[in-house]
Amino acid sequence: MVVVDEAHRVGIVGGRKNARYIFLEELLSRNPTINIVLLSATPHRGKPDDYIQRLKLIDPNLYADVGELDTENFYKIINRALVFRRMKLDVNEIYEQAQVFKPCDFIAYVVEASEEERKFHDLLTEFLRNKLLEYYIRVGGEPKGLGLLLVLIAKRASSSPLAALKTFYRILMKRGAELGGKPEEVLKEVEKKADEIIDMLFTSFEDYGEIVDEEEKSVAEDIDNIIEATAEYLAPLIEKHDVEKLEKLIRLANEVKERDSRLNEVIKLVKDHLDKGDRVVIFTEFRDTAEYIYNNLLNSLPLLYRDRICLVTATRIEPPKILHSTAEARYTIEDVKNWLKRGDVEIIVSTDVASEGLNLQYANVVIHYEPTWSPIKIVQRIGRVWRVGQEKNVYSYNVLLAVESDLAVFQNLYGKLLSWLIAGVESKVVIGEKLKISFLKETISASEGGVDVLSMPIGSREERGYSEYRAILKYIEKGSKGLEEYIRHILSMLNQLKQVSKRVESEKGDRRVHVENVISKGLGSLCRSEAEEVFMKLLESIARIEGCSIEQKSDKKTYISCPQLGLDSIESLAGAYRVVEVLTQNVNFDKPPVILSALSNAIDFRELHFIEVVVKVGGRPVYSEVVGITKIDSEPLRGIQLLNVISKAVDNVIGVVNSLIFSDETVLTNAIAKAKYLVTRSYREYVVYPFNTYIHFVESNVLSHKHSGWEPTLNSIEADARWIGSILFISPEVATKEPPPPVKIEEVEKKAMEFVIEFERRSGRVSEDVSMYEHYDIRSYDPRTGEVRYIEVKGRWGPTLVVELTQAEFEYAKKLGKDYWLYIVYDIGSGKPKLVMIRDPVANVIWKTKVDLRYELVGIKREATETG
Repeated sequence: MVVVDEAHRVGIVGGRKNARYIFLEELLSRNPTINIVLLSATPHRGKPDDYIQRLKLIDPNLYADVGELDTENFYKIINRALVFRRMKLDVNEIYEQAQVFKPCDFIAYVVEASEEERKFHDLLTEFLRNKLLEYYIRVGGEPKGLGLLLVLIAKRASSSPLAALKTFYRILMKRGAELGGKPEEVLKEVEKKADEIIDMLFTSFEDYGEIVDEEEKSVAEDIDNIIEATAEYLAPLIEKHDVEKLEKLIRLANEVKERDSRLNEVIKLVKDHLDKGDRVVIFTEFRDTAEYIYNNLLNSLPLLYRDRICLVTATRIEPPKILHSTAEARYTIEDVKNWLKRGDVEIIVSTDVASEGLNLQYANVVIHYEPTWSPIKIVQRIGRVWRVGQEKNVYSYNVLLAVESDLAVFQNLYGKLLSWLIAGVESKVVIGEKLKISFLKETISASEGGVDVLSMPIGSREERGYSEYRAILKYIEKGSKGLEEYIRHILSMLNQLKQVSKRVESEKGDRRVHVENVISKGLGSLCRSEAEEVFMKLLESIARIEGCSIEQKSDKKTYISCPQLGLDSIESLAGAYRVVEVLTQNVNFDKPPVILSALSNAIDFRELHFIEVVVKVGGRPVYSEVVGITKIDSEPLRGIQLLNVISKAVDNVIGVVNSLIFSDETVLTNAIAKAKYLVTRSYREYVVYPFNTYIHFVESNVLSHKHSGWEPTLNSIEADARWIGSILFISPEVATKEPPPPVKIEEVEKKAMEFVIEFERRSGRVSEDVSMYEHYDIRSYDPRTGEVRYIEVKGRWGPTLVVELTQAEFEYAKKLGKDYWLYIVYDIGSGKPKLVMIRDPVANVIWKTKVDLRYELVGIKREATETG
């Protein structure tokens, strides 16, 4: 099996398959039997052709073009067949029914800008807008090369004064060195390459850093280099009369550096959270801005915190000062994770490209440093800390300035688009107040709300949906009003998409009901926190039997101390499995074990037989499950219910029998058949049927080749099942449908005697009934070994092992010791009696003395029994 994480990065970039796609395609073509799983939080990136190309990796028989497959009916049929969708809210409310993911809030607010900052942003907006207006007057139509340059300048200038300065200087230097040809001629040349550059740097609902191929990374180690090189390439579009304005912007940027309002607010925000015991990650798009933030934090934070700051970019990882590392040391992303986990790092400043692979659940605060024009980038950054293992509430911030461009982002991108995507509604934005968007809204149920529009194709081939590039260009052209018009257009399209998404989901029925059925009927509910709790109880029971001790300490870890392991900690369910494997490694499973357990009347059965079912597709195992069968006419025990009974039984174990022989072999045969039918039916219904429905659809609509030899199909499903053990419960007598009347007691004893004599004969021993003149019932001789057994026979009408010995029987058993055997024939009333044999019962059975000096069996010591 091949599992591909971040699968949205395997696809089409710039109209061609990227290196990852080509590699995976070749791997699968050389190994057609490989199973593949693609994992992605954003499987589309707004491009149906890109998305469908990935689906063809899963089903290479699909040959229809994008136009034929990019339909609502196709998306309906692949839902729950090829594509399985699970959101964080689903995990909490449906799958686990527990707060696996803590609450997460996105908070944006505006701080007052200084006079220098207002002048800088006003002049920048004026410059960009006038350049665009000049283009429309001179050329007309949609700008590409010039538009790209203006958007890049806007992004860099809004990131940090340092990023703005570097870009302005580079443009001026390039223009001064190579000002050849007329602007119109340069413009025509640039237009030819603009589409390709835009496609690489700005992709719909996608972080451009995520799709840069490895060969591109080797040329441009960071997105800064790509953007700076692009700006330099486009520099000739800046004309002579623009130079004066750029030089003025440079002077203002230098002044802003001395009093950076956003930076000062971010430093204050960081310190506030550090004082509360939180850990912080600051994300920025650009390396130079990351270094700018990092250096200012080092100079501004108290010593306690400044020694625990880490810088992560594509070209450099700067460790925290507390580590006292050498200049020659080289670090990786794994080092950063470990520093954060150990507490060596309290603050990480990172670029987006470098953040790939950073799972930072030990931090719980994310700060987006500059205005973020891509909603998906916000979601992806938050996802670095808001993941499984996060134990704190997560907070995500964006600090904006009271300038036109930032306010446009605040009101339109955050208040309208981001709020709609996350919460399903637009938020009212009040300047001067914080905008708070909760990612897990308690008012929206997982089965009704939270339509995951990011997992659906957005727009058509003509209209590609939201574009960060187009949004910035619309703002440059018409200001906040232009951006609002664009966002309204996107929201209209997304609302249509939401309706499609709902229809796709509703076609397969309520998702909550479907998932519950899969969990309960398909998996026997062996999941969620209840399963972990029951398994931990089972571990504790096994540990006590093996002489171990278990303790939960203040660090919330469970510690186990025993001879086989020494002292070990259990931090997860996987760790608990490992400990159980060690504790049971010496158990002999050559034949099915039978456990004897003392249990109260909490259950209504006295036998539990374990049947292992292995489902096979084309002869290959694909699923296995252990089912507990109590009575043929009762519901089988599965999942948590079965594990709970096992845990209680092990906690009260009083003996282990080497084997169990049934007088009627149909008992096991029927149990095996019942378990096999149950598991196979569940697998067909919840796994195979949706898949076969998909195959029928694409083949009958001539969208694919025949799926010859594909697995699974309904006809290729088979299953093996076997008995792997049993638990026999010793408990008080239970009433049966026909309890034996007093006149039948002698008949019960007679049937028990007949059963034992026949069993001894089949076992090769010669038996004699001596019940009329001895203090035991049968003397049995084995001519092969010379062994003599003195057997006391007890018959029980119902399925119980509770018997009594008289004073004389007890004393005689004590006298004969290991030669004395107690045979209990039970469940005679069912017509299918069973036999348990106990050697030296005085020494190996727990007895309770009764008033009349009879002795009642209440437990059997381990390794002291045989059954037949």
